[in-house]
Amino acid sequence: MKRIAYLLAAFGLVAFIIAIERMITLPLWGYWPLALGIGFILAVIPFIQHQTRGFWQIVAGGLAGSFLGLSFYGGPFPLLSFLCFIPLLYLIEYYVEQDKSFWGLWAILIWSLLLGNVIATFWVMNTALAAGVFANVVNSILMSLPLMGFAFGRRHLESRYHAIAFLSTWLLFEFFHFNWDLHWPWMTLGYALSEWTWAIQWYDITGVLGGSLWVILENWLLFLSFSEKKGRRSNLLAAGLLCVLLLGLSIIKTPEIKSNKSTKEFLIVQPNFEPHYQKFELSKKEQLEAITRLIDNSLNEQTDVLVLPETVFTIHLNRKDREPVFKQLRKWQRQYPQLQIISGFASQRVLSDDERTNSFTRISELASGRTLRWEAGNIAYFFGNERDSIYYKSKLVPGAEFFPYYNLLFVFEDMARSLGGSLEGFRTQEQAQVFGSNPSLAPIICYESIFGDYCRQYVALGAEIFVIMTNDGWWDNTPGHKQHLRYAQVRAIEHRRPVARAANTGISAFIDIDGQLVSHLDYGIEGVLKGSVTPHTKLTFYSRWGDLIGRLSLFVIIVLLMQLLYRIFANKRDRAQGIDSPMK
Repeated sequence: MKRIAYLLAAFGLVAFIIAIERMITLPLWGYWPLALGIGFILAVIPFIQHQTRGFWQIVAGGLAGSFLGLSFYGGPFPLLSFLCFIPLLYLIEYYVEQDKSFWGLWAILIWSLLLGNVIATFWVMNTALAAGVFANVVNSILMSLPLMGFAFGRRHLESRYHAIAFLSTWLLFEFFHFNWDLHWPWMTLGYALSEWTWAIQWYDITGVLGGSLWVILENWLLFLSFSEKKGRRSNLLAAGLLCVLLLGLSIIKTPEIKSNKSTKEFLIVQPNFEPHYQKFELSKKEQLEAITRLIDNSLNEQTDVLVLPETVFTIHLNRKDREPVFKQLRKWQRQYPQLQIISGFASQRVLSDDERTNSFTRISELASGRTLRWEAGNIAYFFGNERDSIYYKSKLVPGAEFFPYYNLLFVFEDMARSLGGSLEGFRTQEQAQVFGSNPSLAPIICYESIFGDYCRQYVALGAEIFVIMTNDGWWDNTPGHKQHLRYAQVRAIEHRRPVARAANTGISAFIDIDGQLVSHLDYGIEGVLKGSVTPHTKLTFYSRWGDLIGRLSLFVIIVLLMQLLYRIFANKRDRAQGIDSPMK
């Protein structure tokens, strides 16, 4: 087996070197970061084998990581999500039963999960190589922690608690990953099912964590059916019955697309400015002329809302009315008085002398010796019929848009600045807001659309339509933009709100409240998309209560920790008294 390990390592090293050469040569990398990541993962197999001392563990970890990563590719691949944890559960059982050191287990888990992360989200490296590597590696380590926690609990808890420990540790991790500053919940297991909108209509009750619960429960039941002689048939039956029940519930929950609100006509602009090079090669004037041409050919008296994508231009808020793009947008509003406009902008604003410095304030020393205090933002600007409004993106991308936990992670400051980020980060606001009243529009900017619980704030404020502005061109033509679109479909199901999605390079789309695509513009196409959108106002169970599954998992973990501590101290007491532990 050592020969096979070294052969795979050699193959991986060759792939790694070729990928580096192509990435140095090519302006856009496409799938080459995938080859880079897979090459590295194969190259370290001899080291992992040395830590685990068993090639079968490499095979098990490889299967688990491959199944996990591929399950995010849509089509038939989400089926693999119901199998991806089974090899890892075998590994955990082996290490616990053989009383082996957990260091080897941790090494194979990280290696396996890194493979899954690279397959699913290698495209992050197209934005910036260092950021993508950091995201994949750190997320793999974080994903290993709940499995290591379960392994520790598996060693000390009674068998009747094993299932609930496995479920609750993973669900708590995913819930936590939505709600701390180093958030990267892209690989939440419930998102693997996002293309199967016909099967997940009950997300309006549970949110995406309900899908995660389904996935890990199926993994557990199938693991028991494969590993235990007793109850094999009953566990298989339970796994099948669970699928039948949830698919039946999805049929029942499929909503009627009806509303007592009048339909609004939307016009979405997809300018298709490639963000790495083209956007900087074209002047602002040329970009504005291209967008003006698209809109002039499609805008009319029936258009109620015009939507432009995220950061379509960089503007200075202190002199916004002198910005050419503002003048053009105001011109259209004067021409069509009923028209409301939402556009994403990269913004800069100089603070006045009487404004207080805050955590977002950046300090620049000018050549004249004057100190300039200013702030940057990723904003949605609303040109309303009565007044304008600004929303500052508030779920920011760690590293690129804000610096999380600076006191602990200060060593990465230079890397963050090299990625266009900063210590100060972008300006945010304390809560979401809505634009307009007829209809009431939720301005959701890019990364924010993967946070279902955050989108509840828009619904609570009366949002009737979700307007998502994004720029997925940073990832090139890879699975990233398709995954991001599917996550918008999940938001539509969770809150039963129609979605108008404007993406710089695509995929721009209209999504109905059942998550189905009504119409869309393919990736890499310049154009506009017209559509009729009906506002909706009913509140779903999830909109009212949010991620109850995550909060319940926290309660369960607290109870299990109390039980675990009791068992550990009880075992120590029994050993001191010469009594054999019933756990052995």
